[in-house]
Amino acid sequence: MSCGATLNPNWGRTMLVLSRRAGETIVIGGDISITVLGATKQTTRLGIEAPRKVPVVRQELRTGDQRAMEERDAAKKRSVGRSR
Repeated sequence: MSCGATLNPNWGRTMLVLSRRAGETIVIGGDISITVLGATKQTTRLGIEAPRKVPVVRQELRTGDQRAMEERDAAKKRSVGRSR
């Protein structure tokens, strides 16, 4: 496995970059796992296991409505935290 960190200017935060082979898995936070199922020159197939409460959506399918709801939910959580 090789890895490195790079700054993604679109997200304004550091991205960990990993190389994995088919059958290898990455674990995130102990309850999310991403397994490389296979890869060709054109595509990579991933298997994602996550709790039902964690939405897993391809970025290109996210709509403006979904983003607005997520931002509204995040703002509500921030305001609840301040009122305590």
